[in-house]
Amino acid sequence: MKSRIGYALIFCGIYALSLLAIVPASFVSEELEERVEGLTLYGVKGTAWSGELQALEINGTRLKNIEWSLSPFALLLGNAQLQFILNSDGLQGDGVVEVGLLGGLTTLRDVDIKFPIEKYAQQLGVADFDLSGNIELNLYHLTYQDNLISGLSGVLVWYESGISGALAMGDIQAELEQSDGLLTAVLSDRGGPVKLNGDLSLQGSGHYQFNSILEARDNSDLSLKQTLRLMGRTVGDNRVEVNTKGQVALPVWIKLG
Repeated sequence: MKSRIGYALIFCGIYALSLLAIVPASFVSEELEERVEGLTLYGVKGTAWSGELQALEINGTRLKNIEWSLSPFALLLGNAQLQFILNSDGLQGDGVVEVGLLGGLTTLRDVDIKFPIEKYAQQLGVADFDLSGNIELNLYHLTYQDNLISGLSGVLVWYESGISGALAMGDIQAELEQSDGLLTAVLSDRGGPVKLNGDLSLQGSGHYQFNSILEARDNSDLSLKQTLRLMGRTVGDNRVEVNTKGQVALPVWIKLG
């Protein structure tokens, strides 16, 4: 009797998975659009099992050329787990998205994203800062529930960082953590022309606070030392202390909970 029940369960599982191979991806995309606020999908092709998107737009930010494949094993645990690859106007990325079928929790894991900051400054809400360089973001995990980012951990590296065309600081690393509505970043340099140690905190309201110590690595670079002195208070001969706070207009899709 037990063996018959076991065989029946296996058969049902195989049957359910086989349905995904024929269910149109458009059927799933309509469900996602209803579930995720501000999400619109264009040019959906393939099946729920694997397919591609011509474009994804969420609250005005558009990404193109997205492919996905679904993990059958995660479905047995009540999760829709998709591996994705995207290549969109200078932005490249890949990772895993896991959507709880029995709840509202969405998790991103092992996500790698690369893009030029100038091209996406408007979407990130930093267009007023005149930043240059390339961003590489590795998200260990990001949880999204009830249209809020409820947890985040990862590392961001800003390669060939520049500000207002006047200050080139080399490569900067930020170790990211988010919880209880507060995103924090521990900042350090990667051996560029500017020594950097600092921290940044950002609230869901857009209020931020930035504290750091900057120092020219080459003591003979008088131009760089002068530029750094304009940014904050000189401490000793070469070090500059920067303490600033303010508010930025966060994109509507960044909501910290």
